[in-house]
Amino acid sequence: MNKGWYWFSTWNEHKYLPRKIVLQNAHIASYTAPFTLFRNHLKYSRAEVSS
Repeated sequence: MNKGWYWFSTWNEHKYLPRKIVLQNAHIASYTAPFTLFRNHLKYSRAEVSS
């Protein structure tokens, strides 16, 4: 494995890694968003009841 190919492959990884991470985070966020909203709703409604 020569240095040029190694550099090229790592450069490709670095170029596409942020996009991969962003896509994964977006998928996770879209999956957990309803649960988060529901939790916040419960928290706020409890706070209103207690006050």
